[in-house]
Order: sequence, then structure tokens, then C-alpha cells
Amino acid sequence: ELFGGDYWTRTSDLLRVNIQVTGETGEGDGIDSNGYLVINGGVVTAAACAESGDAGIDATAGITINGGTVIAEATCDAITTGYGGTITINGGDVTAIGGVNNFAEDLNRVIPGNGIGPYESGSVTINEGTVKATAKGEGFGIGGARIYNTGAMTVTINGGEIEATANRNNAAIGDRGKGKSGVTITDGVIHATGKGGAAGIGSKDDIRITGGELTVSAEGSGAAIGGFTDSHSERVNCKSITINGNVIQSISSKDGACIG
Repeated sequence: ELFGGDYWTRTSDLLRVNIQVTGETGEGDGIDSNGYLVINGGVVTAAACAESGDAGIDATAGITINGGTVIAEATCDAITTGYGGTITINGGDVTAIGGVNNFAEDLNRVIPGNGIGPYESGSVTINEGTVKATAKGEGFGIGGARIYNTGAMTVTINGGEIEATANRNNAAIGDRGKGKSGVTITDGVIHATGKGGAAGIGSKDDIRITGGELTVSAEGSGAAIGGFTDSHSERVNCKSITINGNVIQSISSKDGACIG
């Protein structure tokens, strides 16, 4: 389903489609699926109506990106799923900017505005590709949840080139889920920056880093890796942090801990 203003499509081969959706008026996500959405290639650009509080790309059950160029922008989450949904990136060039001009107080409705993250609980897995994810408002760059988290939330990075930023609270990469949650990084070149009260990499549960090349910074009160301030201005402490090997290329925090 395509919601918003004008759009155009062009099929260049069986697995590629170019789609541009700009929601200039009305309400609705830029691209919306009530099931699974799979992007295998081509160019996909999706932006929800700036006043609607909807997502750039939203698929209830899950989203898989195997290749192509994907650009999503929204006041809400840029790329998101329904409750317990999965987001998997296996390749391609993905840019996601959430929380654009959104500093809403009603967090039940909107929505801190994650770059890439599910509606409430679920998972984000990045295996390959180039990913740039930004939370302009109160969200996570990669991970998190749009509303109160009542279930497990995991972020797993196994490869790729990742650049993630959280501009106010929460974390550039992270979660605040309940139950078996946390962040696992096994490989990849990762740059994570937290601003304000945000951490570079943060979790309410476990952070496990066993590989990759990481440059992590917190430019405010958050830890570079560890705790942060969430969207309710409450402090979130990390349960445990495990780092194996010479994976940290650079780490810094202005007013918080580098690790903790």
C-alpha cells in the first residue's frame, strides 16, 4: 500500500523497482505493508507527511532489505515494524532519518522517532550493507521502540558499515526493552554518536561486543557505551557490558563514562 502524495514506479528487471513516495498531505505511512516487506534492489525513497506523525516505511510483520538504495524520512520512525516485528538488513545502502522536527510530549502517540526500530518490541539485525541512521528527536538511531516497551528488544550487528546518531536521548545504537534484550556486535565498521543525554551504544540489559571496528562517542551526559537518559528523562543503567578483543578504535564521553 502506498500512502501520501505523488509516486512513480519503474521496473528495470524482475527484482528491482524504483519507488518515490512523498506524503505532502493527509495521513499515512510513506510505504505501508500489513505483512512482510522485502526490498531486493532498485531505489526506494519514502517520506511520510510531515504533520501526520506516521512512518517512512512500515511493515507490520517485518522488513528485509537485501540490496538497493533505501532512503526513508519521517517525524515518526523512518523504518519500522509492528509489535514484535523484525528488521533485517543484508545489503544495500540504507539511510533512515526519524524524528524530523518532532519533539512531541505524547510518547504514547508519537513517538520519539527512531531511525530504524520496531513499534514496541522486536529486533534489528544488520549483516551487511551501508547504514546511516539518525534520530533527530527523542528516539534511537538504531533500535529502541516507539512507545512504552513491554517486551524484548534486540539489536545485532554482524557486519557492514554503520553510522548511527541519537541527537537528544536514548542511544545511537541500543534498546530499553524488557526481558531478554540487549545489543550484540560481532563485526562491522561502526561509528556511533550520542548527543544530549544519549549514549553511543546503550542498553537496559546486556551489551556484548566481540568483533568489528568501533568508534563511539557521547557528546553530552550519556556513556559512550552503557547507560543513558531515555525519552521520559529517566536514567537507564546497563545490566552488563562485555568487550572482547581490540575492537575499540576510539571512545570518548564529554560528561559521562566512556564505559559504564
